[in-house]
Amino acid sequence: MDTERALQLLESFKNGIDRNPGPGLTAILEYQDIIGRSNYQDIMDFEDDLDTQEEKKHFIWVNFTALAHETALDILRKTVLRRWVEKEAEALEVQCEKAWGQQREAETKLREEEARLQGYKKAIFKRIRKIEDEKEKLSRRLSTTQQEVVKERKKNKFLTVVNQTYFKKAGDLAKIRALLAQ
Repeated sequence: MDTERALQLLESFKNGIDRNPGPGLTAILEYQDIIGRSNYQDIMDFEDDLDTQEEKKHFIWVNFTALAHETALDILRKTVLRRWVEKEAEALEVQCEKAWGQQREAETKLREEEARLQGYKKAIFKRIRKIEDEKEKLSRRLSTTQQEVVKERKKNKFLTVVNQTYFKKAGDLAKIRALLAQ
């Protein structure tokens, strides 16, 4: 691509494009020829090499004014829109990476919390098992104690009967002694 001549033509188009036969139309045809003989990579490089945003806007304006509409749209897509898409894609990638990082952090915290809760769960079940074992021991002890209480009650009943019989006999003996003493 003849970049020097393309820059000269862009500069000459700053005051407008003359479509009348003569130098104005010749400049348009020469610009179309330069662009037409260049591949899109050369055109994109040419547009990237323009120094200011104003020059880049002027380049797009000249393309829409001097070239076929489809060609100007293709150049617009390959230059300005490509840069915008790349910039937005990079911003989205950064945003996605940030979101993924936050997601990974949240998942890590969640896993840590789950592990901690699993530890608590194990401790609780261990404590429940210990309490159930203690309950079992206490139930056996209560059963044994109840059996002992029943035995003691039977024994006490027997002793009560024996004592009543003894005291009854002792009472009779005391009465006999009292009678004898008279």
